[in-house]
Amino acid sequence: MQFRTLTHFSDIPQKAFKYWAGSLVFQLLFSMIYFTIYLSLTFFVFNYFGIMGQINELSTYVNGDTEVLKEKYIEILSSDNFKMASLCTIIISAIVWPLNLGLLRIYQKMDQRESVSTSDLFIAYEGSNFFKFLSYSLFWSAFYFLAKSFIILAPIWVLITLFVGPLMLFKNLDFKTAFQLGLQAISKNIPAALLVLIVGVMGSYCGIFLFGFGLFLTFPFWNALIYTFYKEVFIN
Repeated sequence: MQFRTLTHFSDIPQKAFKYWAGSLVFQLLFSMIYFTIYLSLTFFVFNYFGIMGQINELSTYVNGDTEVLKEKYIEILSSDNFKMASLCTIIISAIVWPLNLGLLRIYQKMDQRESVSTSDLFIAYEGSNFFKFLSYSLFWSAFYFLAKSFIILAPIWVLITLFVGPLMLFKNLDFKTAFQLGLQAISKNIPAALLVLIVGVMGSYCGIFLFGFGLFLTFPFWNALIYTFYKEVFIN
């Protein structure tokens, strides 16, 4: 499979915006499903391990000694229960991540002028796809969880895996092959990849300033950028 080195890539955000704007209903539906599952499971896990109760107890120290509040907060973060709950969020992230591939499939069908349906969002959960993408998302989420401890490692991990999902979905490649091919393509297009990363973060989270609710529309914008970048780099 061939890929190109981009010399002009400033139009990637503009093209991505067209995909995003052309499927706003599915962007909103994606966010509603994503956040509902993620927040519900996270709340359940943190409540199960007693973290929610400990957090609620912190409110009694808000108007008191700040040092005591700080000590209690650190005590929660360093507890075994909090560590277990945090590890569970890796599994939760892995469960909802395949929804992103559903949006990529929708963008592809838009290009092919095919009708789009809600079921397209769940393409990565169908049949053997479920185990294929769930195992990858578990690995990705676990590594990202560890990478967050190092400021620079997390964004690097995101960058070098930008094309793994699309390649596994559209070309039916295994993780190893998709990672190697994607890494080669990224190494030849580092400026464009950095643009996608920066614009993706800004574009996806800018909705939080629109009364909070705007996040439901802007959060999936990241996927439109990845799809556009993928289309520009890889030659079918």
